[in-house]
Amino acid sequence: MFFLFQKFYTGYVKMDYLCIFKIIDMKDIMFCYNKVLLFIFLFSMSLVACQKMEIRDVEYDGTWVAPLAHTHISTERLLYNFLDSSLLERDDTTNMVKLVYSKDFGSIDLRDFQSSLLNIDTSFHFSASTSFPDIPGSGAQNIYHRDTMVIDLNDFTNELNVILDSLYLNAGAFSCMINLEIPEEWNWSITILSDNLKFNGIGFSHKFSKDSNSANISMSDYGFFPTNGSEMIFVSDLTLTVVGPCPADTVSFNMDASFSGFGIDRMFGDFSGLSYTYANSLDFDFDVPIDDWAFYGTKLLVALVTNLGSAFELTFDELNLLNASGETLTLIEPGAVYGFSCPSAFEEYVIDKISLNVPPELFTFKANRLDFAIKLETVEDNIRDYMTSDSRIYSGFSVEVPMQLRIDEIELTDSLSFDGLGLKESTADMLNIIDYCDIIIDIENSIPMDLSMMFVFLDSTLKVIDTAFGEMVNIKSAVVDSDTHDVISPAVSTLTWNLTPEKTLEINDARMIYLLGRINTTAGEEYVKIRYDGALDVSFKARIKFNDIEFNN
Repeated sequence: MFFLFQKFYTGYVKMDYLCIFKIIDMKDIMFCYNKVLLFIFLFSMSLVACQKMEIRDVEYDGTWVAPLAHTHISTERLLYNFLDSSLLERDDTTNMVKLVYSKDFGSIDLRDFQSSLLNIDTSFHFSASTSFPDIPGSGAQNIYHRDTMVIDLNDFTNELNVILDSLYLNAGAFSCMINLEIPEEWNWSITILSDNLKFNGIGFSHKFSKDSNSANISMSDYGFFPTNGSEMIFVSDLTLTVVGPCPADTVSFNMDASFSGFGIDRMFGDFSGLSYTYANSLDFDFDVPIDDWAFYGTKLLVALVTNLGSAFELTFDELNLLNASGETLTLIEPGAVYGFSCPSAFEEYVIDKISLNVPPELFTFKANRLDFAIKLETVEDNIRDYMTSDSRIYSGFSVEVPMQLRIDEIELTDSLSFDGLGLKESTADMLNIIDYCDIIIDIENSIPMDLSMMFVFLDSTLKVIDTAFGEMVNIKSAVVDSDTHDVISPAVSTLTWNLTPEKTLEINDARMIYLLGRINTTAGEEYVKIRYDGALDVSFKARIKFNDIEFNN
């Protein structure tokens, strides 16, 4: 014990070890003994608290300062309390938060135009016949004959309103059968040629004969190269070998050919004049708490993404919002025409947007349905038009609401776990050694809003123990530039809640802190900009002063 008292004297507690030899009565013994126990208790409590709470910044001056709890409320988390998180987006250019509501009108693709192009799913046929006059002579001889067949693609479409330079297929078949009624000993062959139908740049050619008078040829990867934009020319070269006299006045042959199952891969030409109409109704589910929020800079957009290689115009016959009562809010006046460019390179995409003025009623109308009807017409431009099997026009409607706003008052709530003040127990002995306790609340606010906050301490049964300061306290807004409405710097505040020893032990039993706040736009600000990197940081720490103890370090 003598050695232990020496250590206390030399390093930690100022204490006269000679008292061990000067003990006169039990009172002196208990006085020394209590001092030793008090030191051992405080030392042990510090070790336990460090394990439990990872205490840092401890001040060795008879006062114990230790961190207790911390919460970080980001702008994103704050807005999630009021808005559908799926609608929140980040503007990568400005780092601002924006609310985006979108509805797709649908897509228009090549098959929607096919009524004005080649009918992909229907076969078409053509036939040719030639009659020969009396064949002179009685010996074996060859007769040669060339015939030309012109197929007008307009005959097999609902009026081909385009001029084709070329058309490439990824599916389809060419079928052909040739018949000649001639004596058995005669022979023949017919070669069908076309420079308007090519495979890998080589014109089509197929030879038919008496022993092979039919063919079914895949058209995949073939290209059509019409003359005058719509005419396909086929040539038949006939070689007829006659043996003996002609038994009849004439000899005829018949050819029946068809194209079927076309799958268009890509085509080039002048596609101005194509048209397509489309109408639909969609659910509309967009709402913001407009009673408390006023927005600035809202955009209404009609957007199209397209790789259709033709310029076109959209005529809006209807773009209206309807509410449950059947009332109508017109977004685009009927008959309004908007022009759209086409991609400058083959198979590229372009995005075009119509930016509209936002009707003031947009945030109060409470719409539940969107009706629209459009007419699309391709128009002439200076770029060679093209379409592919993947050509699409995706269209949609969106409302973009940047978080540039005024807020009159909204509530903010948060809760964080709390493990007391780190004191081992709340007992009468502990009460006797505590002089006072301060709960220090450090706040850094980079959100451009004034806040009023209440800090409520709860026990493990969620029963209220006490409320810091007994009321809401005001917290400064981040500093805002009045011209740009943007945050210049965060505001730092420190609040100190003074506790009596009795209240200290009560708060030591707390297991949760409940934060209740009210947010308002700073007085005098028209509106402020909300950024993704904004946040409210709240940190709690305890500063406890103990009685009758002096630290000499």
